[in-house]
Amino acid sequence: MENEDTAKNKVFLWKALRGVLPTRMRLQDKGVPCTDNYPFCQTNYENDWNVFIGCEEAKSVWQTTRPWELIQDTE
Repeated sequence: MENEDTAKNKVFLWKALRGVLPTRMRLQDKGVPCTDNYPFCQTNYENDWNVFIGCEEAKSVWQTTRPWELIQDTE
């Protein structure tokens, strides 16, 4: 049986790969009033690119946490 963290990581990665993460840019496109600044950088827009690749601070977080290594094959 999967633990709760593994299931959450799988859902997160699925959303990321499908392009449906609720980034601020995506929320604004849907009419949600919010700032578009990415909290880590403050100079970039919060979109998929900056969350994973564009922001140096975000890249550091992803390289340190290695979420893809937490996902185990459950088949």
